Amino acid sequence: MNDLQQTRITFRQLLAFFVPLGMSASLVTISHVIINSTLARAAPPKLSLQATPCR
Repeated sequence: MNDLQQTRITFRQLLAFFVPLGMSASLVTISHVIINSTLARAAPPKLSLQATPCR
């Protein structure tokens, strides 16, 4: 091999990198559910849900 050193990545390092990524993706999904359920319980739910922007 050239002058490159081989480094090993531990399972702990993988977890430290991927767990926050997974949590951020889950938070986006969960926040949409929470917002939609809150709007559905509003006074006129049909109007409230129609007023939210679709993505």
